[in-house]
Amino acid sequence: MFDWLRRRRAPQPPAMPASQEPLTPMQQYAQEFMAASQWTADQGLFVPPVQILVNKDCVDWAVMTPVLQRLIGPYENQEIARELFAMNTRLVPQLYEATGIPFRLTIGWFDISGEIHYQHDQALLEKLLQKDSSVDTSRGLGLHVWLTSPAFEIIDVCLPTIVALRSKQPENARGIFYLSNQDPHPIVTYHPTAVGEEFLYRIGAVFGIEAPG
Repeated sequence: MFDWLRRRRAPQPPAMPASQEPLTPMQQYAQEFMAASQWTADQGLFVPPVQILVNKDCVDWAVMTPVLQRLIGPYENQEIARELFAMNTRLVPQLYEATGIPFRLTIGWFDISGEIHYQHDQALLEKLLQKDSSVDTSRGLGLHVWLTSPAFEIIDVCLPTIVALRSKQPENARGIFYLSNQDPHPIVTYHPTAVGEEFLYRIGAVFGIEAPG
């Protein structure tokens, strides 16, 4: 059940497809990411420079694994599952300092093998920005958050623990999901709708951020 939580080694990608052929998962994600970046900028929010579409991963997983394990080490399982907005906001500068990779905080929804979670559109995000009282946030925001590398790789430090706790299998918590941009058949498909920390600050999802002591 939890095989997808481990890093998957995908085969090398084939040559870039002709324009009439379907987009690869990485190309599709890149398009959605850039559209999310543009939407965020159109709201007057700061957006880091858009990534450049490349076919080579920039994350060295042997280096990244101990860094991430050290950074999430102080958190309890429930904190990882419930404080995903604040945790990922902290991770952006921490990972840049540790690895030199400028990850982009990414907001959106995802599906696991066709099972959709937190699906929404920019209309909901606009209501959140406007503090629209018609949006019921009493049970949470209904958004997910993860990190995107300059090569459109994905790192998700919260989803494995969320799944483990919901399935009452805490022994599977504290995993880290990494998705190579070369994976032709990702089990988890991510759909960006907004980019950058300022969106989370503006909607009140995070406040002053300090690393856990």
